[in-house]
Amino acid sequence: MSAAPTRSQGESSLTASPTFVDWLAARKGGIAITGASGWIGSAMTQFVLNALPKPDVMRLRLFGSAARVLEIDGRTLAVEPLSGARLSGNLEWIIVHLAVAGADRGGDAEEVRAVNDNLLADAMALGKRASVRRFVHASSGAVHRQGGGPEKEAYSDLKRAQEDAVQVWSARGGPPILIPRIFNMGGPFVNNWSRYALSSFIDQAVTSGVIRIEASRPVVRSYVHVHELARVVFNAALGDDREVTFETVGAETVEMSALAETVRRVLYRPDIEIIRASMTGEAPDLYVGEGTAYQAALAKSGATPTGLDRIILDTAAYMRRVRA
Repeated sequence: MSAAPTRSQGESSLTASPTFVDWLAARKGGIAITGASGWIGSAMTQFVLNALPKPDVMRLRLFGSAARVLEIDGRTLAVEPLSGARLSGNLEWIIVHLAVAGADRGGDAEEVRAVNDNLLADAMALGKRASVRRFVHASSGAVHRQGGGPEKEAYSDLKRAQEDAVQVWSARGGPPILIPRIFNMGGPFVNNWSRYALSSFIDQAVTSGVIRIEASRPVVRSYVHVHELARVVFNAALGDDREVTFETVGAETVEMSALAETVRRVLYRPDIEIIRASMTGEAPDLYVGEGTAYQAALAKSGATPTGLDRIILDTAAYMRRVRA
């Protein structure tokens, strides 16, 4: 399991593909993003803003469960309520459905399931009232998970059921679909820092000078830069395949001890202490996608995988801006 930097840490993998830039420049298409104020939604929004011909931002529509404003790179953007929303009939649209309500929002499993099913129904209704080039439904590696407790099982059931619903809709005359199963991400707009190992390690390193790894068994992850994901999604959305599914996987696969060591090295903090819980000999917690299709889609977009060093640097830089 290597945590060494790779040759691909430059900007090439983090900008829009020529195919997507040309499609936007033709001014015949638009982007609609649900869950725009979340981590991946905000990053996707920033990515599209950077690719849109300025000042043409009318073709970027942002949606959420309620009206609000989103501040990105000095721009104030309106987030519209998703329920009952409509898109212009004069454009073809890529709809990216990222809106999700987790158990942390409150309510029992049935209430969380109902909220998420309503969000998907609203997103699909948005697609039924417009010309849609591609409906992107963000799923999760949790579709493979069995067990893990009631909350995790309910989330896995939800993700499997929603994938099925989108596939049935598309097969019955709906739009072409893209289902990215998202595993482990890094990069700007990360939120809920304590919930994710990468941001938690960075936060601990910066605030206390100690990285604590609570897991008592091997935990293996592989990280993708959120802007790299955006590049792949928007490039693949313009392909000809009726249905595309891929699972994210990064340039490196790392166990948590190696991740902590890499954070310490990338942040130039050799003084940081890494404390690991005693290992119990349990089976590894392996949460890594089967990345063949994703890597092929990344290569088709004209980019190479973003190295873990770069992902850590960009995540830490964003967190530093938030603290300031």
